[in-house]
Amino acid sequence: MKENLEIYIPTDVILEWQNRITDGTATNQWWQSLTQEQQKLLLEKCLVFLQQQKIKEAKVDSKSLIPSLIQLSKSAGELELSQDAKNRFVLSGRIDRNLYGVRGKCYSQSPEFVGSMCNEFLGGYLETSSNHEHGQKTVDVICCALNALPGITAAQTPSDSVADVGLRWDVIIQWNDCYFPIQVKSSFIGIEKALETGNLGNYAQEKIEKISIHDNKLYESEQRFIERAGKDSPEERANKKAYYQSRRENRSHISHQYVQSAPLYIWAGQNKETVKLLVELFANTFKIDNNIKQYQEQAVAAYLKKYPEKKSLSISELRRQRIHEMNEKKKEQAEQIIQVLKEHIEAKQKRIRNRKARKRPVVIEHNQALKIAENTLQHIQQLMEDIAFPSLLRYTQILFTKVSSFENVPH
Repeated sequence: MKENLEIYIPTDVILEWQNRITDGTATNQWWQSLTQEQQKLLLEKCLVFLQQQKIKEAKVDSKSLIPSLIQLSKSAGELELSQDAKNRFVLSGRIDRNLYGVRGKCYSQSPEFVGSMCNEFLGGYLETSSNHEHGQKTVDVICCALNALPGITAAQTPSDSVADVGLRWDVIIQWNDCYFPIQVKSSFIGIEKALETGNLGNYAQEKIEKISIHDNKLYESEQRFIERAGKDSPEERANKKAYYQSRRENRSHISHQYVQSAPLYIWAGQNKETVKLLVELFANTFKIDNNIKQYQEQAVAAYLKKYPEKKSLSISELRRQRIHEMNEKKKEQAEQIIQVLKEHIEAKQKRIRNRKARKRPVVIEHNQALKIAENTLQHIQQLMEDIAFPSLLRYTQILFTKVSSFENVPH
């Protein structure tokens, strides 16, 4: 009898996938309920997915596939730390997790290049926006995690610097004598938008193009100069060639620095769990095996010092807080109205005095001022009844007495 290979996926499993598997209980139970033939069929149909998750490399059997996927989704992961042909360190990776993610690669930068980029400023960056505050909190999450690890320091680049605005370096990670630039985002969507323009920003692209154009022009002029130096001795010509060659190599070196200035992109959530995962991520990457839990605790403590957790309030406390906020708002409105009324009364008084001094009629101005003042004070008194601030009510009464004195002004 042919085995039934029809596969039904329960709703709780689909919901678990939509929420990006965390504990994976429903998925694991469903997988274990399938027959070997059904599991084999799923493996064949989901090959691309499995390759992306690197399960194929893990060489696990079908029975342990789903538990392995779940464990992978919960682990912090590890970035690849390698060296190129010139023994320059490169940090790279592609990690997707519920609370953070990594994209791209970055070359280690020399301290001289990092210093020059951080000490040169472009300007034009607004620090007071809500987006800046949100981004700053994400930067602090990453810095708290990194600075808890021994042998690693993380520092934010200066605002308005070429490093920050021009090269999109938000954080510099120092490990031994290596400096790795990081661009920090608050979500994966932010990374996608940043990468739409390519790994390099416009500033680096423009620098590379300018150096290339300038280099071509200089090379032509240098060649002509060497050709005209026919009267020079062979030694002098050789010295000039070596000098110009050195200049070209220097320009090429500068251009290459910008070519390899792309940062590593990291997005991160703003919570204690993310801080812990990032500590584990960089501990795995830089092969720090001891006291991971201790470093996680230190990182979380540093984060909570910057961003203390809000105390959860009871229903009655929340109600009192809302009432207090409403009263404060009404108080502010009342104070604004009182100030406007005070200025209006003073202006009308001055005008009445001037008209009386010039023996001009004042009856119309008197009536208009009194009506406006009375209407405004009526509004204030209503607010005072709602709020019951004795000091403001007393101030209102004084103003009302002052307005009432208009009745004694001769017509």
